[in-house]
Amino acid sequence: MDDTELVGGALFEARNPMAAAAILAEALNGQWITRAEMRAVGLDPDLFEIIRRRLSDDPLRIERACLTGAAWARGLQAAQQVDPWELVATLPGHVSLPQGLRRTTGETLVQLITAAQVHVKAVAPYMTRGGLDHLGPGFAAATKRGVEIEIMIPSGASLTSTTLAEMLEIIKDEGDHRRLRIVSFHSNAPWAHLKVLAVDSIAAYVGSANFTASGIGGRNLEMGVLVRGAQVAAIEQVLETFKQPV
Repeated sequence: MDDTELVGGALFEARNPMAAAAILAEALNGQWITRAEMRAVGLDPDLFEIIRRRLSDDPLRIERACLTGAAWARGLQAAQQVDPWELVATLPGHVSLPQGLRRTTGETLVQLITAAQVHVKAVAPYMTRGGLDHLGPGFAAATKRGVEIEIMIPSGASLTSTTLAEMLEIIKDEGDHRRLRIVSFHSNAPWAHLKVLAVDSIAAYVGSANFTASGIGGRNLEMGVLVRGAQVAAIEQVLETFKQPV
């Protein structure tokens, strides 16, 4: 095991490997750091003694090992398997997110659109100008970089011609309107009460929030999931099954 792997292994449990590496370097260079302080940043005090004996008192070797070890730890953390789903919610602005809930609906939808490389498929029975204020600029930016946007409209959905015209104007002004398609569900399809935004067949939001200011912005209480992995292709296939051919 080389210096990088030894130090990286000691930093792997740290929430912030770079910050922990800086404290480790200070301790290795003689600054007094208590065992409690080490544990507070995710360092094992017993591993510190092993590293100290390995690196002795060579400042350059310590600096290099801490820098490369922190990068090694961050890379390994990033490579760990991501949960296939994550809870998403819309809550009033004065309500703090409870422990374990890290994503709001609005930020999740915007992040999905921003990350899209190939296509975005979105469907909800209710869409309003307030919702487009949240999502429209992201749709426009996506079309500008070549992403195909497909907005699916269920029969009887609440999307006024004015709202649709406004969305088209946003994308004409800020993106490439040729990459936006508005499609309908076929006439004998069930009432589509689902709210879905799927991206590139690899990630999707599925939940209760309509694409409205209330659903996305915080006036309603909404809950859903961010799904990743092979199941997203199945979600998209359900949408394709009931889509009116173009």
